[in-house]
Amino acid sequence: MPLMDYFEPPERRIRIEDQWKDMDLDSEYLRNPTMKHEMKVSERDCVRHGVPHYLRNLCTHIAIPLHKCRRLTWYAPHRCKDLQVGYTRCLNNDGYRVRAMVSRRFYELYGVDDGHDHKKNFLDQYRSPHNPLDPANHHGHGGGHGHDDDHH
Repeated sequence: MPLMDYFEPPERRIRIEDQWKDMDLDSEYLRNPTMKHEMKVSERDCVRHGVPHYLRNLCTHIAIPLHKCRRLTWYAPHRCKDLQVGYTRCLNNDGYRVRAMVSRRFYELYGVDDGHDHKKNFLDQYRSPHNPLDPANHHGHGGGHGHDDDHH
């Protein structure tokens, strides 16, 4: 932005982030684990924009403009907030989808349906009375801090 733009009235200033203000950042569709999702960005676009392999996922269509916006604003923390929030939500929704798929597959493999009451009972059979991290095992500690409560 040229220096003279700062002397314009605020309603006439052009912000870098406004390039992407009409971009669709909704990623709620990713929360459905039964659908097959495809990337909205092609492999050719990922190569052209220099997206590393570990960032190529279902949220790359938001990551590309986010990184461009960050570079153009010199990584200022108060800039590109809408893109940052959209990208974070997309990653959370994609993570929810992956966890739901893994959970569903786990319970299919072990013959337990996806009812919540069955999960607790199924996992209880693997509890060990020797696990010190299990809150059900107090091991004689009154307060749980390595001392008895009556010796203060």
